[in-house]
Amino acid sequence: MMKFITKICFLLTSISLYSQWAYNPSINTPLVISPNDPTNISVLGDKKDGGFIIWQDINSSYINNIFFIHFNKDGQVSFEADGIEVSPSVFNKLNPIATINQNDEVLILWREIISQNREILRVQKVNSFGKRLWTDFGIQLEKVEGQITDFSISCNRNGEAFIVMISKNPEKLDLTKTIYKINNSGELVSKLTLLRKSTGNIHDPQIISIDDQNFALSWIEAINNKSILKFNTFNISSKNYKEPLTISNEKENIIDYSLSKLEDNYYITWTVLSKNRRIYHQLVSSRGEKKWGQEGKLITTQKGSNYNPKYSFYNNQILVTWINEINNFDKNIYANFFDFNGEKIWDSKPLPIVELKGDQFGQQVVSDKKGGFIIAWIDKRDKNDFGNIYAQKITIDKKFLWDSAGVDIGNYPNSPKSYLNLISDKLGGAIAIFKDKRNDGCKIYGQKIFSSGTYSGQILDFKVEQIIDSVKISWYAINEPNAVEYEIYRKNNKASNWEKLSNLLKPTKNDVNYYEYFDFPSIDGIITYKLVQKISGKESQQFFEKSIDYISNWDNYILYQNSPNPFSKKTNISFVIPFPQNVQIELFDFRLNLIKILVDDYFNAGKHSVELSADELSNGVYFYRIRAGSFIAVKKMVVDK
Repeated sequence: MMKFITKICFLLTSISLYSQWAYNPSINTPLVISPNDPTNISVLGDKKDGGFIIWQDINSSYINNIFFIHFNKDGQVSFEADGIEVSPSVFNKLNPIATINQNDEVLILWREIISQNREILRVQKVNSFGKRLWTDFGIQLEKVEGQITDFSISCNRNGEAFIVMISKNPEKLDLTKTIYKINNSGELVSKLTLLRKSTGNIHDPQIISIDDQNFALSWIEAINNKSILKFNTFNISSKNYKEPLTISNEKENIIDYSLSKLEDNYYITWTVLSKNRRIYHQLVSSRGEKKWGQEGKLITTQKGSNYNPKYSFYNNQILVTWINEINNFDKNIYANFFDFNGEKIWDSKPLPIVELKGDQFGQQVVSDKKGGFIIAWIDKRDKNDFGNIYAQKITIDKKFLWDSAGVDIGNYPNSPKSYLNLISDKLGGAIAIFKDKRNDGCKIYGQKIFSSGTYSGQILDFKVEQIIDSVKISWYAINEPNAVEYEIYRKNNKASNWEKLSNLLKPTKNDVNYYEYFDFPSIDGIITYKLVQKISGKESQQFFEKSIDYISNWDNYILYQNSPNPFSKKTNISFVIPFPQNVQIELFDFRLNLIKILVDDYFNAGKHSVELSADELSNGVYFYRIRAGSFIAVKKMVVDK
């Protein structure tokens, strides 16, 4: 007769998540409480699963200022909820652009208007504690007689920043392109000025730092009454510059574009205007070579106008989303998946993210780094004049993981929503940040959506492990609604159907609950367990599967084949011993020369595992040997980097 043991308990401190994220998408979490009318809102995610919000706002005296705020992974702001200004300067501060470095410090770049024909370019570094790190007023990079028209910033791994500024002298009609390099302390290290007698406008520069000397730069340039996309790589210390690449067709006008780093290459998307709008993309190598033909590749051949490309990467593959507009009353969001050669991985017909009448627009997309992508957008459906915010999660094999019509993120009624930003929560979900004008005023709100497509009940640390003659299934659940239950299923490698083992209900009203269930299988071999979370009135919200090689009889010694094998980074060597004793595992090369002793220690009876790194090993064949009392066994492994 099978034995089952269930254990449910709650924790107060071991996983403290006391979340502030709203469980209701019609409420959301207010992050910036009382701005006047924030614009130019951008969001940067940090390494601790929180993020920074940067925005521009105007006061009662019509002076523009720039603010920042930090929020943690639980939706709690790290300092005052009205934000901190980047500088106490009394001048108008406009057009903030921000980037984040390896230390989770944010560099904010802006232009400051001193008088009608005099402007300053400034940069400030801030941290999650609300500190301004480069003097109260930031670092002055340049004072310009004329107008600063465009600028961009990028950090390298050392915390150094490359900045590009385009300025215009209205009297001489000259355009100046200036590149600055500043170190981690805010000191100006290098400056490169490129003066151009203007025959046409240059605008929208985008810069990417490569290393401590080199950077990539793209821009739009007016040539023969056409707006052309240009690209080049530079060395800040060199005066020898190669001719820039012309990325777009010189007979077409560029509306907008985007530049990103993809491994050692540069991925570029752009939109052109002809009879309708069309979207292209191109991959440029570090040597400045176009990889996808001279004019790039067309992203879609759909009828109508196609524009607003947004994309995300996974394993050198690219998910691209865009808006398709057939007429002025029906905008829809589509997606396609492309490989490193620019070829469609999905079929030529793109995937509609949602097929409903009305306007879907303003989409953002992030990768969950596990083969899934979350897309959020503003949606005017059901004759809603203002629009609500929805999200969908799709996989690389073209499957929808959430509700087919999208999951609500922000649906406060009759309120205009804008400036939608989306960052990953590093757990398979995402955090949406947006501006919303509600009855009680304008605020910047946030909403977290878990990997399950819910606002609560996230499952963490799901484990399946053998404990003597039982299998222990355990997990944590955070922010669960009251009407939640869990179902546990089992299937061995010879069975075709799942066997339901148990139902577990939420035990307490705590933010964090811990669950355990013990199974005593009657047969050995590979057994797979499935955990399903269900919330009352809804379908299954999320599920997890894990397998284990179950052995009921511990009377024999076993040395398993290492897994994975061959391996390039790490592998695991598992073994079973029937009673407590000392175990030694040795590693030999193909000539049977001893390389190292992997383990020489005392182990309790049962199954154990030892990890081996390939960092110090070259490609080839190796052998590993176990000694445990009189038991000796040898197996072969292969390193293939």
